[in-house]
Amino acid sequence: RDMSEIPHPFIEESLSLFSALDEPDRAKVHFIHFNHTNPAIGGEEEAVSSVQEAGCRLAEEGWLFPL
Repeated sequence: RDMSEIPHPFIEESLSLFSALDEPDRAKVHFIHFNHTNPAIGGEEEAVSSVQEAGCRLAEEGWLFPL
């Protein structure tokens, strides 16, 4: 599919938006939904470290988030 037709932001776009949050609030951000081709879930170091350096996290399979 044409990515311009999918209204879902890339992680980089989200990190840019969340950069306005203070550190404790950024620490609450967990990315939980990934396309199978996303380099962040393939362990690509640059993709993973960019999320971590921004103060956010990549959820891992099996994590539970109480509501």
